[in-house]
Amino acid sequence: MAKGAENKSETKKTTSTTKSGKSSANGSSKTKSSTSMKSASTKSAKKKGSSRTKTEEKGNYGDKPLVEVGKKHVKVAGVKMKKKTALKIALALIAIVLVAAIVFVVVYLAKPDFKNAVREWWHYTFDKDSANNNGGGSNGGSNGTPIGESKGSLTITAINVGQGDAIFIELPDGKKMIVDGGENRNDNKKAFKEFFGAKGLLKSENNKSLVDYVVLTHTDSDHCGDLDYILTDIFAYADKIYVPKLRSNEYSINLSADYPLQVSSAYNNFLKAATNARKDDKNNADIKYLENKITIEGEGYRITMYCRNDNYYKAIDVKEAHDINDVSPIIVIECNNRKVVLTGDANASHIKTSSEKNFIEQMNGESFDADILKVAHHGGKDSSGIDFLNYVKCEYAIISVGGTQDTEGEYSEYSLFVSEEFKKVGAEFLLRPNKKYGHPSQEVAAIDGRLSQSGVQNLYVTWFCGNVTCNISKEGNISVMTEFAASNNDGVVVFVKIEATESGLLKSCDIIIVETRKEENQVEEI
Repeated sequence: MAKGAENKSETKKTTSTTKSGKSSANGSSKTKSSTSMKSASTKSAKKKGSSRTKTEEKGNYGDKPLVEVGKKHVKVAGVKMKKKTALKIALALIAIVLVAAIVFVVVYLAKPDFKNAVREWWHYTFDKDSANNNGGGSNGGSNGTPIGESKGSLTITAINVGQGDAIFIELPDGKKMIVDGGENRNDNKKAFKEFFGAKGLLKSENNKSLVDYVVLTHTDSDHCGDLDYILTDIFAYADKIYVPKLRSNEYSINLSADYPLQVSSAYNNFLKAATNARKDDKNNADIKYLENKITIEGEGYRITMYCRNDNYYKAIDVKEAHDINDVSPIIVIECNNRKVVLTGDANASHIKTSSEKNFIEQMNGESFDADILKVAHHGGKDSSGIDFLNYVKCEYAIISVGGTQDTEGEYSEYSLFVSEEFKKVGAEFLLRPNKKYGHPSQEVAAIDGRLSQSGVQNLYVTWFCGNVTCNISKEGNISVMTEFAASNNDGVVVFVKIEATESGLLKSCDIIIVETRKEENQVEEI
């Protein structure tokens, strides 16, 4: 019904009713006429109501606004009410919202679990680098979300930094990530210059060189010692830097006194470099906490970091090595239907604070099958639990370790597991672990150790192999390149230098003795 017709009908109805009211005492005919008029009016109203109902079903109220304000009345969604009533309803709604907000804040502050859940929801809902995915599955996370097809390969290099970790990741979309930065050592700095220089990423030669993601797994100096150097001297820019929720003696990174203070010059120097790092000429790098579960997604890949929660950080004793080591997140990289698992210095399940156990619990029974493992804590005996190794099911493993072999007999000599192929033919490489820490341990890395027991087919140790580079092609094929390759020399495993020929092919050169790094090369912390 047209708007003008509606108004006219309402006017007639009012007039008829008024006349009927005045004439009600004059006789039945007028009463009958009034009844007839009233009946017609009622029919008209029903028709109009029916018409409005149809309009409302369409999600609007005809040409009228949702809220109409008159002199004495207010119409809300077509319902007429007095202004005082509307005001009361509005005040009641405001009061309900305020009470709900107060309750939310009280519970948020009083209940850490609720607080963590809210933070996790916020990050995964509104942070484009986070999503609530659990990883796992051949081509998607636990929620079945497909990763999509990548346009290139994934390359991961364990840079030989002696006793320590430094992992460089080149993603299919061209983005770059570095996980840890080794010990503060002159030969590590030299190694970084050579490695990144060959890729054209040195700041001194490329003032636009950018690392997109920097991750410090935990605060041990053999992981963060030269990460400040990477941020200040290798790359010109860094986009996002992920750090543990721990303060240093000079940098709080916006954490309150509820979080432990890690007094370490290596960690402090890293936080200084992170705080001053730039993502571009105008903006500082984003510093993010390693907390709960963080997901980074790109075209054809997904990186999920299974971190510790807020309560863990507040409760740890920074003087306890296990507590600090288990800050390490388990990082899963999915690409081209393959998975890579990085572990920092995570401890095995028999350690109370175990990060490996935390990962398995976060996976909540979901099936998991990975391919490449960066072995936790340099092959230490308190890491790489058999339950964890059986769960991730990797065929390739890398141990980043170095130092001076123990010749004094504190650690027993054992036959290092190199590959299933060498194991079958009885070829051995006799090893004494490094003198300072006993890494890699016999329990993990021996020919009958936990790695071999869990189905690992090939083990690469940076101590003897040098830089270890794993490539996963667009088709999902895995290739591993090392500076020194294991070779069977009449039942004795030796490591052979690999060099490129003019044609670009590789060849094995003369057998050489692999010199191990000496601890004296370490630079003293100031």
